[in-house]
Amino acid sequence: MDESLSFQVDLLKSQKEKLEKDNSIQSGLLGLTESAWYYINFKESVFQAGGAWKELFGVEVPVTPDREYLSGLVDGAVLYALDDIMEAEELRSPEGTDERVLSREIQVSSNKKWLEGSVKVSYDESSRPVEKYVCFKNITRYKAQYDELTYMAYYDEVTGLYNRNYFVQRLTNMVRRAGKTGAALSLVMIELLDYEKMKNSVGIINYDELLQSFGVFLQDFVSDDERIIAGHLSAQFYAVAIYDSGLTLDSTEIIRLIRARLKNPFVLSSGDELSLAANYSIANYPESGNSAFLLLEHNEFILFSMAEKGLRNSYRVFDSCLMESFMENITIEKKIENALRQKIFQLYYQPQYNIRTGKLRGCEALIRWPDTDGVFVSPAQFIPIAEKSGAIYPIGRYVLEESFSTYARWKSAAGYDGIMSINISALQIRKNNFVDTVLTLLKKYNLDPDNIEIEITETAFIENTEEAIDRIGTLRGHGVRVALDDFGTGYSSLSYLKNLPIDTLKIDKTFMDTVISDNSTGIITESLVRMVQRLGLETIAEGVENREQYEFLKKIQCDNIQGFLLGRPMPEEEFRKMILSGSAAMDGQAELLDRIALSGDKRTMDSVG
Repeated sequence: MDESLSFQVDLLKSQKEKLEKDNSIQSGLLGLTESAWYYINFKESVFQAGGAWKELFGVEVPVTPDREYLSGLVDGAVLYALDDIMEAEELRSPEGTDERVLSREIQVSSNKKWLEGSVKVSYDESSRPVEKYVCFKNITRYKAQYDELTYMAYYDEVTGLYNRNYFVQRLTNMVRRAGKTGAALSLVMIELLDYEKMKNSVGIINYDELLQSFGVFLQDFVSDDERIIAGHLSAQFYAVAIYDSGLTLDSTEIIRLIRARLKNPFVLSSGDELSLAANYSIANYPESGNSAFLLLEHNEFILFSMAEKGLRNSYRVFDSCLMESFMENITIEKKIENALRQKIFQLYYQPQYNIRTGKLRGCEALIRWPDTDGVFVSPAQFIPIAEKSGAIYPIGRYVLEESFSTYARWKSAAGYDGIMSINISALQIRKNNFVDTVLTLLKKYNLDPDNIEIEITETAFIENTEEAIDRIGTLRGHGVRVALDDFGTGYSSLSYLKNLPIDTLKIDKTFMDTVISDNSTGIITESLVRMVQRLGLETIAEGVENREQYEFLKKIQCDNIQGFLLGRPMPEEEFRKMILSGSAAMDGQAELLDRIALSGDKRTMDSVG
């Protein structure tokens, strides 16, 4: 054989082997990726196919480009999805391009697979198709992973409802649509009550099943067109948003249906029956807020205010009055923070007198907050807000520090030996370091414990009886006096007084307001004073404003009085001058009566004295 011809034969043989090897490599790689492909050259009438056809479609590798045959391989499900670009009209190249690529996800129902079908077509100068590459890739596993990640991103794993982030996203879209169309939009929020108590009593597994059952119930409200959506926002909070649903299912009807359902218990897989209680709120767009954030925030505010009032199985609608109150509270919260930073708070001191001796018993330290316009903000207004926001802790610390340091100055300057009475919030008592704080301040300012009296309300004992009694008892063990403040405004039960670690009972001003005009109040007040004294407790009547009240209290042998009749709350410097002056008005019964005579029967509308 001619050497030249032999070389060409060897070359062709080598090229063939290389092609076969390349094809083998490609087939192996495509097999690993579970892909099937075919190639068509329109001008040269070339058709090739390979890959995992058997694994994907259950058929052998096709040997013909016949479209009918290819489309029928999987009952038409796969290739029919690509028909739009397999048509000649669709295969025309867009102007200025020489190829077109399209990929689509296709579900193969016959073997429950998800495939990604991709087509690439190249064109000649006349925009006629020249070559076409078609590839099918098995993406079932990735699709499952994607679906799982999508579910985790959008849905709550316990209830199956939208999670907070996705619910807020969908609600935001609803708000935008409502803003453009003027459609009605309402947001209902549900707070399951006794969350921690129930979770601890029934166990987390049972409680999760209970939440799941409640979520399934809420799911029944959800509409396919997403005009009604539901979400599990956090722990005990759920939400249902209703967009332009007409009269078929509005916010009040949804609440009615939920309340009706919760009248009956949920039956768990264990056979246990558990019941839920809830409060509900409604915020309507745009009256109650013009954004998803405001609708949620205002609903949360309503639920918070309902919880504060101890309401159960109730609902309220957010309105302009609530909004004004809400905004006012926010403003006061910010002002409190500023007042703390700038040290604007002050202490005033109101004298207390012993009725029998006429001598000064001591004083009560009262916090005062001069606003920017010089007018004092009532403690009745800002103290509850401070307790909600947590600002009561730095305020309480300031009151303790300032009153202790003030007493030390009075003692040093005038040998003052009276009682300093200090109001303490129930929240302060719950702090683990409360007792240590008081004892540390006593040592810091070198004060006698029996000169300090902390005033607490009935709430401090009722809300956490054992812990409060233990801590207050510890302070009394160190000699600190304890007064029960505002008796008559809360639970007012005499039965538990004997068990409380207190030295003094303060009779609330509300008794004094009617003690002369109402005979029943007078009888109750007299009985109260006598019974309390038999328990060995000291009594102080607050809000004494006229001579008649004074004479009545003297007659029933109340121990001490406090009120505008004998002295308004005054700044520290004024009270110190009164001590230093050695005023006879502080020195005995006769002088006390003179002072009462001079004061006359002047009344005041100021309720903070």
